[in-house]
Amino acid sequence: MVSKGADKGGAVVIMDRGLYEAEGLWQLSNPHYYREIYYPLARDVCVEITNILRELRAMRVIDDGQLKFLTPSVRDRPRAFYLLPKNEQTPP
Repeated sequence: MVSKGADKGGAVVIMDRGLYEAEGLWQLSNPHYYREIYYPLARDVCVEITNILRELRAMRVIDDGQLKFLTPSVRDRPRAFYLLPKNEQTPP
């Protein structure tokens, strides 16, 4: 069994682990929201963001403090995937 907070309403949903895993696989197989990646993207994305921020600084859109605050740091570590089950109550 898996117990998780519901996506709305503050309820707790208790779900069979097999159903929870099947729901996760079903969601991950939807190409509208997810696609498979073959290497970590964090480093490349951080470089792109930093370049954009430097351009904004050069154009004087942001100042040095904002540049420092907004510049991302690279953390190549796997992120957790988790589901927020729906709290589907049956009517009385």
